[in-house]
Amino acid sequence: MINILFVLYNLNIGGAERITLNLIRGLNREKYNPKLFLVKREGELLNSISDDMEVIAALEDGETLLTNCLHVLTSLIGEARKTNLIIGALELKPSYLAIIGSFFARCPVIGWVHTDLSKYLYSASYLHRFLVPLLYPYLDRVIAVSNSASFAIKKMVPSLRCKVKVIYNPVDCDKIAKLARVEDVAAQYECPIVMGVGRLSYEKGFDILIRAHAILLAKGIRHKLIIIGDGDDRVNLEALIKHLCIEDTVELLGYKENPYIWMKNATAFVLSSRFEGLPTVLIEAMALGIPIVATDCMGSREVLDDGKYGLIAPMEDPATLADIIGSVLKNKNMREKLKILGYDRCKCFLPKIILPQFEDVIAETLEFKRLG
Repeated sequence: MINILFVLYNLNIGGAERITLNLIRGLNREKYNPKLFLVKREGELLNSISDDMEVIAALEDGETLLTNCLHVLTSLIGEARKTNLIIGALELKPSYLAIIGSFFARCPVIGWVHTDLSKYLYSASYLHRFLVPLLYPYLDRVIAVSNSASFAIKKMVPSLRCKVKVIYNPVDCDKIAKLARVEDVAAQYECPIVMGVGRLSYEKGFDILIRAHAILLAKGIRHKLIIIGDGDDRVNLEALIKHLCIEDTVELLGYKENPYIWMKNATAFVLSSRFEGLPTVLIEAMALGIPIVATDCMGSREVLDDGKYGLIAPMEDPATLADIIGSVLKNKNMREKLKILGYDRCKCFLPKIILPQFEDVIAETLEFKRLG
């Protein structure tokens, strides 16, 4: 039995956190004994922990890392010494902790990179820009969720060039379709729906989507914009909506444990991000048969295969984004074509295809450490 310790800071809503939980659920329990270490027991996704998932939290909700740093490190190292492999399941803090744990436990460590770190660090603190090149070379392997994420980490930490493996996020399309059927909320909407889902933060570009929505309304294209998610940028987005006088046509629904009951009714799904690693929400939308429009960041282009499976709009250009969304809303034949293509594309991300790739990296990392 191979003991694996996954490290996350908390279970606040986020794509990487959800994917980590999905991976832990999908691992073969006859071969692997996964355990999740949280710095803090907090976050909306705590409700998603299954009964067979072992979770250790160093701090309870309300306790701070600053005043309990030694306790966190002691707890982590204690758990690390019981494991065969540590996985920093998210970039930066979880990966730093995984590296420290592996040093004291003398076990191999894998870092999981979910974004374009070169762009992410541009808006991060100087401390992270110092720590990534200092600590990341100690990773035994790196899993990058896309080729663009792989390129960025190799450029930032050249010593990792031979250690990076691209593995897409696993997406259980059948489960998503099943969750979408739990409830029907379509009756409350009487016009086409443009949908966006994600954390309300600068990099997700919801301000761009809101401006595009206002442009479409000014052109007389009747529709409603629904955004699911929460985050620090909510106040700014609400102010923008008020400034544009579009309060009646935009809904910020906040976090939803099951967003798929809303997503399935969308006429078009729009990803307006400024940068992404691999936008899993695009794959989920395709699994529900929703036509896709996405801004031209590398992760989106990779999922959509350079526009084969969805429409791509220029970055930071609300007017062009509005034109492309409008073309989808007005063209039923285009929507049907994109729906069929999307179903075909999401098959590439099924767990039965992705999970064996993770298991191969785990086996290779353990073998490399044993021989080295």
